[in-house]
Amino acid sequence: MNTGDKQRETCKFASSCKREPQATACTMEKVQRFADLSREEIAGLVDDFYPNARKKSGGHYKKSALSSIRFGLQRHFMLKREFNIISDPLFKQSNQLFEAVVVELKRHRGFAKVEHHEPILTEELAKIYSSYDPSSPDPKSLQFFVWFSIMFHLIRRGRENLRLHKRQSFSVSVDRAGRKYVYQHLNELDKNHRQNDDPFDSSGDGRMYENTENPASCPVKAFELYLSKLNPSLDSLWQKKIFKRPKFLQY
Repeated sequence: MNTGDKQRETCKFASSCKREPQATACTMEKVQRFADLSREEIAGLVDDFYPNARKKSGGHYKKSALSSIRFGLQRHFMLKREFNIISDPLFKQSNQLFEAVVVELKRHRGFAKVEHHEPILTEELAKIYSSYDPSSPDPKSLQFFVWFSIMFHLIRRGRENLRLHKRQSFSVSVDRAGRKYVYQHLNELDKNHRQNDDPFDSSGDGRMYENTENPASCPVKAFELYLSKLNPSLDSLWQKKIFKRPKFLQY
């Protein structure tokens, strides 16, 4: 599913989210004629929605889910009614209510915590790195080694937006101590970072440093080698191996 499909699904989900069953007949009537409501009436409904949004099971949403719903509503109204429920001053109270609900979830219900994956063990990392033979790198193992290294050191949202990565997405630089490193030059868009965000709010400041103790398994050297093997006529970073290429090209 591409980014546009995800956004449409988010909008559809947000528009169909359930409120608590104590909705008044007046509120339900307004929801049924959603397209005809004024901005003031919609602001009132959004004020009522954030504290009362519930899953089908009746339970509370987590912070991440509620944030996704809010983003979906924002896009829905920007597309259908051409106003922004987050930046419009008329929705100031709605935004304050949203923040209050998030604090409530975090303080009393434990639904705002981030659930991290288990860390990769040292022996598992060693096994992954052993699959790459720098003395005779074949296209498949080289690409996998570079992909894993970038994912492990630099990518914050898993495999999201991998197909959008370009050659220019990552660059090599040198720090003050003279050590080489790879960094994310172009920040990808994801569900929490959109085109109208300030790029300095969440810049990709992670670094993948060269391995001076074991140059044979250096991720920076592998990245530079990988870039040199890419098909120059294609801008994509993750290219498919072509077997009948000249030796100096592998993808």
